[in-house]
Amino acid sequence: MTRALVLVAAGTLSVLAAGCGDVTGPGCDTAADMLYNDVPTYLNDGSPVATFHFDQRYTSSYDRSCGREGGSVHLRVTSDAPFTQTFSFTARGINAQGFVDWTVHGTVHSLGPGDSEDAGEIVYTTLPVDQGIQIDFSSWSSP
Repeated sequence: MTRALVLVAAGTLSVLAAGCGDVTGPGCDTAADMLYNDVPTYLNDGSPVATFHFDQRYTSSYDRSCGREGGSVHLRVTSDAPFTQTFSFTARGINAQGFVDWTVHGTVHSLGPGDSEDAGEIVYTTLPVDQGIQIDFSSWSSP
């Protein structure tokens, strides 16, 4: 079963404002790749919680002169627990220098075993999604 996920994005304004040019134009030679990053998560005792599936259509130019690079990040969360659970989380994109590039907060309500919630597009970023992603839980419960 797939349902909608409640998200609040933080820090996306600075990411969106970072590039205003078109990716394509006269004389631009660009490439677009689909990037993926599946991040399994666990409780402190090692019990599985969920896998966070991130994907991104990442556009880049070969000579970096064609404007904005990057792409929108899509998120789907799939339960790995054998019971229904509710949790709140923070997902962060971490660049190669260890700095946070983007942050998204979300809440998953009553996610059953094997069920998925689709958040859709959560952020536009120039950071490739197959680099570092950190997931932290601020709350977790099981009825």
